[in-house]
Amino acid sequence: MKFSFKIFIISFFLVISLLGIGGFLIINSNFNNELLIKKDSTINSNKMLTMIYYSISLNGMNEYEYEFNMTDYILKQFQNISNNGEVFIGERSNLKFIDNNSFVDELNYSEQGSQILKKDEQYFFQVVTKLNINDRAAYLENLVNITDIYEIRNQNYKLYCLFLIVGSLISSSIIAFFSIYITNPLKKLQQTTNQIAKGNLDIRNDNSLKTMKSPELVALATDFNHMTDKIENYIKKLEDYNERQEDFISRFTHELKTPLTSIIGYADILRTYDIEPKKRYELANYIFKEGKRLEDLSFHLLNLIILKQDEFPFKEYNSKQLFRELTQTLAILLKKYNIKLELNIEEVTISIEPILLKSLLYNLVDNACKASDENNKIIISGIKKDYLYTISVQDFGKGIDEEHLKKVTEPFYMVDKSRARKQGGAGLGLALCKEIAALHKSELLITSKINVGTKISFSVEVSHDN
Repeated sequence: MKFSFKIFIISFFLVISLLGIGGFLIINSNFNNELLIKKDSTINSNKMLTMIYYSISLNGMNEYEYEFNMTDYILKQFQNISNNGEVFIGERSNLKFIDNNSFVDELNYSEQGSQILKKDEQYFFQVVTKLNINDRAAYLENLVNITDIYEIRNQNYKLYCLFLIVGSLISSSIIAFFSIYITNPLKKLQQTTNQIAKGNLDIRNDNSLKTMKSPELVALATDFNHMTDKIENYIKKLEDYNERQEDFISRFTHELKTPLTSIIGYADILRTYDIEPKKRYELANYIFKEGKRLEDLSFHLLNLIILKQDEFPFKEYNSKQLFRELTQTLAILLKKYNIKLELNIEEVTISIEPILLKSLLYNLVDNACKASDENNKIIISGIKKDYLYTISVQDFGKGIDEEHLKKVTEPFYMVDKSRARKQGGAGLGLALCKEIAALHKSELLITSKINVGTKISFSVEVSHDN
């Protein structure tokens, strides 16, 4: 069942119920008031007649006068002063509409009783008072035809039913219009949702916002637009991430296939042929380098997985000792690229995981070497400030433009794919560095300018012993 139809049904029955119940209550209230007025008038007339009857009877009229004159006299006098229906005075048998179970038989002297009765499709209000006249029972009866009150009520019922039918038709049209008008923006939202479900993420509710009058619906449509924007951005990120993964897999597969083919080929030559020592050394050296490159690539991937699963114990470590050990590790790398290393280190004790931190620094220096020209230099600095020790690696190479700066720490992302592939990169170095920095409760701060250079900094905690 549609929401607009539900609104129509509920509103229609609510309006009709209120109108119907209210109208019939008003008609019945008027009817009861008219009936009460008629009852009070008849009862008062009966009381007045009783007083007149007693007054005359107390003047000492004899029985003969009572039977033949007083009754006629009272009836004649009462009819002259009242239009309140018929009046009967006399014995019980003279009363109208008296049945075997009548309330009259239960009356005591000077007691009044009344009832509403229906005879031949007509309604009457009967009031009877029982009197004691000369030790004989006499009855005074007022009988009023109240059929007109009932007929007016029935006519009002019929008129109101007709009014209710006409009103229901008019109100149903108005309610139907407003239910459609109110739910029309929701229908447009539903259409937008269906389009998004079909994959059309460019659609928005901007046109619907212009026609919406309700602040709640405007807020709903606006939130829906924001939600769609976030979903679209998230899907684009997933698509971009998936694209980079596919690109990485294709590159990684190629990089595995080519060196493995060479390694297998050269190894087969070494085991098959008896060649001179110098050539044997060259072949073995090539196999060694290709194997190391594959080993480094594998370790990058392995470290990325391990870093997301395990926690590492931290150690108290002297900063100068750390960089002295790092310099020894970097010697071959610096010689390969013909780069000079300059250290600006403040000696303190820091709390680190040394193996991972060396891997972080090695990756940063490796990237700096790849971005620098020969005979250039790289500066590593370590400065203490309060309870943090800030380490920076600065090069004076090609630099990174702003477009790529925010993405360089994402896995598989490379600024210059052709250069990175030529140099054996897979876009994992800075992603690994970011993970290691996060383990040390820090993040990589990267500043760079094209053809000026790049500086990457992060912080570690200083030991409490300092």
